[in-house]
This record gives sequence, structure tokens and C-alpha cells, in this order.
Amino acid sequence: MTITAGLLGALEGHENLINRPPKNEDQYENWNQQKLDDAKEKRINDLNDTLSDIAKIRSVAEQAARMWK
Repeated sequence: MTITAGLLGALEGHENLINRPPKNEDQYENWNQQKLDDAKEKRINDLNDTLSDIAKIRSVAEQAARMWK
């Protein structure tokens, strides 16, 4: 195993420890709620990005329609 592969393996193991749910029930509920909140925030951001893209496309289409007249 090369040094780079070893470091990457260590980083991957560290990431798994970070994402592992806690064993304490109260901590688990907080951890789980945070994961749900993060997923919700990401989904909202993705939807906002999509709406922004649609608005840009609409603007270009309206400009093209005006030029076509």
C-alpha cells in the first residue's frame, strides 16, 4: 500500500466515523433531526437553483420571441 492510498483509507474511515449515528437515544434523535434538516435544506437549494435556471431559460425564450417578430 502506498502512502497516498493509506492516507486516503484513513480519511475514508474518518468520514465513516463522522457519519455514524450515536448510540445514545437522545443524541441519536438530535443527529437524525440534523440529517433530516440538512437534506431538506439541500432539497430547497436544489429547487431554488432549478427555478433560477427556468427563469433564465424563459428570459432567453422571450428575447428570442421578440426578435422573431
